[in-house]
Amino acid sequence: ILFFGTISISAVMFPRVATLHAQGKSPHRIVNLSLGLVFAAGILVVAAYSLAPGLIIHLLLRRAEFAQIGNNLGIYALAMLGLAISNVLVYYFVGVHRRRFVFAMAFGAVLFFGGIAMFHATLSQFTITVTVAINTMALVLLAIYAVDHPRFQGGGTDQPMPIPVNVPGGPGAAS
Repeated sequence: ILFFGTISISAVMFPRVATLHAQGKSPHRIVNLSLGLVFAAGILVVAAYSLAPGLIIHLLLRRAEFAQIGNNLGIYALAMLGLAISNVLVYYFVGVHRRRFVFAMAFGAVLFFGGIAMFHATLSQFTITVTVAINTMALVLLAIYAVDHPRFQGGGTDQPMPIPVNVPGGPGAAS
């Protein structure tokens, strides 16, 4: 529910980010808003899955035999939150033609498959391993985004990104 429910945020964000980038304008306000919306929705789902797993299982699956997965539902929701955040960031990186995100995705894949190869004896081990791998990948993507994100220099989304120029008598001008 969380991942697929937030895909529309990324889908709406992507063409706007690509357009702003093509116009030389900063897309970061749109990306930050998208990340905030996904995070807010995600926290609500994580809370519901963690606080009322029995109710969620009953409403979604309607079968008593699934009740035993309830103790893993909150952890699973955290994994889906990490995946949803990663999705927003991947759409951003593609929209602005940055390729650095591929390294984070590869790192996440190595953690994912390596972790599952080592920790798969129980459903809880599997769920925790997947959550750690996905959320580590999301954190690496967020770190890459933070490095890629220029610091605030005034102007909003509709303002062109500032281009440094040497102004006579201004900073950096020859004396």
